[in-house]
Amino acid sequence: DTILYFYDLALKYRAEDKAYFQMRKAFVAETWLNMNPEEVIKLYEQAFEFDKDLSSYWYNRLGQLYIAQANENNYYKLKAIDLYNFLSEREPDNTTWVEILESLVENIDELVQITKKNWEANKEDLSRAWKYASTAIRAKNYQEAIIPLEFLVQKSPETINYWNQLATAYQKTDQLNKAEAAFKKLIQLEPNKKEHYLNLGIVYKDQGKFAAARTQFQIASEKGNGWGLPIYYEGFLYEQAARNCSDFDAKVVFLLAQQTYRKALSLDPSLDMARERINALAGAVPTKEDYFFRKSKSGDTIPITCVSWIGKSVTVP
Repeated sequence: DTILYFYDLALKYRAEDKAYFQMRKAFVAETWLNMNPEEVIKLYEQAFEFDKDLSSYWYNRLGQLYIAQANENNYYKLKAIDLYNFLSEREPDNTTWVEILESLVENIDELVQITKKNWEANKEDLSRAWKYASTAIRAKNYQEAIIPLEFLVQKSPETINYWNQLATAYQKTDQLNKAEAAFKKLIQLEPNKKEHYLNLGIVYKDQGKFAAARTQFQIASEKGNGWGLPIYYEGFLYEQAARNCSDFDAKVVFLLAQQTYRKALSLDPSLDMARERINALAGAVPTKEDYFFRKSKSGDTIPITCVSWIGKSVTVP
């Protein structure tokens, strides 16, 4: 009791450090005094009310108490799930929290349903909506995630992360028109973010809007000061378009694709997939005999006419 009295005095006269002293009080009550676990739980919870940014070590101590005391007559299991869900979001690279979280439920789908019910009990709570959404995303249940994400962007339309996750969920569920609108919103919110233009370009590619996709890929590369990855995707557009051409025309478009992959590789030498496509197309581009029979010599330009949107020509090597 003397040591607890000491911490009570510290809490009274050192208010600026009250979270620290409250946490020490809870720890002493748990480990030295072996107080009733429910009382200890309340002491820890009070500390986190003072400061939510306390170390994960202390959160874990509280979480283990929740787990140990959980039964059908209290909400400690749900509190433990909530706590470790929070930790897994705060430290996404720490697999310990996810492992503990998954041990509390039969499978990740059960956890999705628990967070869903938790949100439905208080539909205006943004933090509950986000936990439901993030858990569904972790379960790769993107259709389920869309429900709370649409609510979140409605309530907090300037929050980048919500829009990012919603746009991705739309993509994963082939709702490409909605994905397009979401990425356009992200561009409006962050006009200098190169990834948004790349992602919008990928949506256009998947819609078959190759000309619009190329525009976005080129903007993405410019925003990234010569970012190579969007140029790789531009090359992919040409490679796909070549399959709609025949004979020599197709070979010329394949050459444009190969040259574009080379450009991407020169911008980013780590782009192994560009190197792979360059090699894969080696047998698809025009040969010396092809140029000879068409009386084309080195330095001549050959316009691409079989695909109207390309609007480019290639130079005979």
